[in-house]
Amino acid sequence: GTLSTIGLSRFTKATVNLKDVSGKLNGKNFTGNFSLENFEQPFVDFQFKGELDATTIKAIAGETYLTNASGALLADVSLTGEPDKLKKRSTARQVKISGSLEMKNVSLSTSVKGVDFTDVSGNFQFSHNDLAMSNVKGKLGQNDFLLNGFIKNVVSYFLFEDQPIGIEADLKSEFIDLEELLQLGFGEASANEYQFKISPNLHLNFDCQLNRLKYKKFIAEDVDGNLLVKNQTAFSKGIKMKTMGGKISMSGLISSFSNQPIALSTTARLTSIHLDSLFYIFGNFNQNFIQDKHLKGQATADVSLETELTPALKIAPQTLVSNIDILIKKGELNNFAPLQELNKYLDDDGLKSLRFADLKNEIHIENQTVFIPLMEVRSNVTSIQVSGKHTFDQHIDYRIVAPLRNKKVIDLKEAGDAYENLAGKIKVYFKITGTTDNYKVAYDTDAVKKKMASDLKKEVAELKDAFKGKSKKKLVELEKDDFFDWEN
Repeated sequence: GTLSTIGLSRFTKATVNLKDVSGKLNGKNFTGNFSLENFEQPFVDFQFKGELDATTIKAIAGETYLTNASGALLADVSLTGEPDKLKKRSTARQVKISGSLEMKNVSLSTSVKGVDFTDVSGNFQFSHNDLAMSNVKGKLGQNDFLLNGFIKNVVSYFLFEDQPIGIEADLKSEFIDLEELLQLGFGEASANEYQFKISPNLHLNFDCQLNRLKYKKFIAEDVDGNLLVKNQTAFSKGIKMKTMGGKISMSGLISSFSNQPIALSTTARLTSIHLDSLFYIFGNFNQNFIQDKHLKGQATADVSLETELTPALKIAPQTLVSNIDILIKKGELNNFAPLQELNKYLDDDGLKSLRFADLKNEIHIENQTVFIPLMEVRSNVTSIQVSGKHTFDQHIDYRIVAPLRNKKVIDLKEAGDAYENLAGKIKVYFKITGTTDNYKVAYDTDAVKKKMASDLKKEVAELKDAFKGKSKKKLVELEKDDFFDWEN
């Protein structure tokens, strides 16, 4: 090669030329050319062709990032232009980058605990500052992936600090363990929890097809939909899946800005979801009053929800607001202790196992309280009316109206105002109050017993209207035209 300069103190017009370079790198043949003009504002013309052993990648990246590597990388690449122009989108395309990379059974162990890529193979084609992916497949931990699409701004991202990177691709997978991915991406070595955050430099647009998805006890199949990430916000649209014996379709967003709580907003449609599976998977919603062992049936519901999350993706209960319009078919309520305690008043052993017809209601959650407006439960043994409130700290106030089937059991004097006799048909009013661990079933002798259900219904309606009328975060679809429109 040659070095040319008009003086050792001025290198603005200096040039370096290396022509027809050939040799071996870790025992693998390579050829190439390299020229550089102007040391202060370099203009580079570079070509490389050869096979790189994965250990070479480790040497280039440094053991700070890679602790082990195997496999091979076939490279045929060239770069012509001023590398500094890659720092801005407006000038990046003035740098010509072309060529291809092919990975063959590459495995990489990173310095991040547990983040190991194995058996990665596929083709990459450079197009200026972007990289097209063709059938790139492999595994990350237990998770397998197949990618076809583009990595945007990839050269700038690896050459310079604080550069954005975008991936726009079709993602297919046989199995995804979401908990493992969250732990790999956001986990801390000192704790079992992760600290979720979205980098302002990360832009994603994935069309996903997953055969199986797992998150703790939750398992879904045939997951299909779109995931967008931009401006520290992840937006899912049209996500569909089979789970818990039925189907779920949903859209929503989660945003993670510095010094602000993580915000979650979502809408979902649940179709024929098995109630016992729902309660089991979600740990009976952190209560032991009514559990998966008590319930059977299929629920179809429209759910809208807004809440704030901790960095470990746990709900901040005081921020949760939700509307749930639900229809339950083929429902059963078995061995539910509070109902069985009604037996001493109603003399009805059938309360041990209630099988009820279609049950519909509009439940609202707010102020750490579940509001259940009046609903009629028509069962195989009786027809009862239920309404009430259930707080997150497990205080309950349920109101029940049931027909009397054996007049000899009830002490009308003890019942006081807690019953009605209409054309010989007696209805008895009860209340279940206290906590889920220490509750009391008694006659509801409140003078306003007939008005309480309507008051609760009115309260729920007002809360729902306020929720719908709030200035909520809009689920704005990110337009593909400006999806990677970072600042110049």
